[in-house]
Amino acid sequence: MIIISWNTQGAKKPHVIKEVQFLTRTYKADMIFLLETMVNEKNLLQILPQMGFDHFNYVLPLNHSGGITVLWNNGNIHVPILLKEQRAIHMLIHDTQNSQNSIVSGVYAPAQAKEKDNFWEHLMQLNLVFDISWCLMGDFNELASPNKKKTGQALPISKYQRLNNFLSEIDAESIQVKGNLFTWKKKIHTHLIYERLDRAIVRKDWQSLYPNTFEEHGSFTCSDYRPVIISSEISHSNHTPLLISTTGFIEHGKRKKPFCFQAAWLAHKGLEKFVGENWNAQGPLTSNLNNLAQELTKWNIDVFGNLFRRKRQLWGRIEGIQKHIAGGGP
Repeated sequence: MIIISWNTQGAKKPHVIKEVQFLTRTYKADMIFLLETMVNEKNLLQILPQMGFDHFNYVLPLNHSGGITVLWNNGNIHVPILLKEQRAIHMLIHDTQNSQNSIVSGVYAPAQAKEKDNFWEHLMQLNLVFDISWCLMGDFNELASPNKKKTGQALPISKYQRLNNFLSEIDAESIQVKGNLFTWKKKIHTHLIYERLDRAIVRKDWQSLYPNTFEEHGSFTCSDYRPVIISSEISHSNHTPLLISTTGFIEHGKRKKPFCFQAAWLAHKGLEKFVGENWNAQGPLTSNLNNLAQELTKWNIDVFGNLFRRKRQLWGRIEGIQKHIAGGGP
């Protein structure tokens, strides 16, 4: 079971669809929460079918602010929606690999101080109701300690109490992070500030169900937020948006994939000639198609350059730059 959470800061941005497609293809995600979508229903219904999932549901933004979308495939998981609220979507998940049930909540917490107490109190009330394993993931807009912030104005100790009080109250903890700690960045005046605002929180019952779970953070791309990832095993990927995996990641380089024609190939001036050289006009159609698929796969790697490998390499470079700027994370 692999789940991703990402604050997109607007799902209508052109690059968001491509990033979601890339993340889900790379990690074979079963579910993804998109936070702060800020898109009306008409536009949302045009965008979401392009993201490559079988099912989706959403909470619309309020006064052009907020908004949560959840997308999922039924395969490794069976997922009915348990509860939709303005700042959270709670999913009841049946993991078909271990025949266990749990609740996973995609959360977009308020940033405004006047809304915080009611929000956290409501989560504490849900804790009394949810009687099976519970994981919360998303943007909590809270810091747990001073080391979850890099540069910028120092905060009083009281600013770290709300999240820690919640964790203590529901007998939960934030999942251990592998790699770079910070999930949000913003330049204020001359300072580039990094903070860990996004995380996955699990109760002890979830830890018992998935004892090896850890958290990863992906790269900054078209949002000031990294995606978030949790996994029970070490990821084989070079890139890590918030993603939860309870079974570990697939070594994509060792897994055969069905042939897929890439539209970007059409821009290459040598494609037409290559197809002509590898097509036997007198031969059977099936044989021609099979042969052409094999040759195009080789051509993509040797001549055109594998698009997704290029993107993964670029993400790796971005990640390296970000780690250098942020001091290498924790």
